[in-house]
Amino acid sequence: MDVYTTEEQQVEAIKKWWRDNGKAVVFGAVVGLGALYGWRYFQSQQVESKEQASQQYEQTLNSIESGDSAALSQLEGHQGYQALAALNLAKKQVEQG
Repeated sequence: MDVYTTEEQQVEAIKKWWRDNGKAVVFGAVVGLGALYGWRYFQSQQVESKEQASQQYEQTLNSIESGDSAALSQLEGHQGYQALAALNLAKKQVEQG
């Protein structure tokens, strides 16, 4: 580590370091902030998708209760909810005989 005898030497050393590394620091900050924003966006999209699937499942259950057995098609792409709704439909059909 260099020992600086005056403030001017310290200022010059900082300026030199910034000239040498400034672009990398700015680039790293931009990439880091972009990655953080992207991750948060991805997470919010996941939550929104799950909430929408849950609402579709609830609508499907209401349709099954009213006697619409074709309601399972609303849950395309949501295998977990589709299986639960199919079980609920089977239960209703068993209860009806």
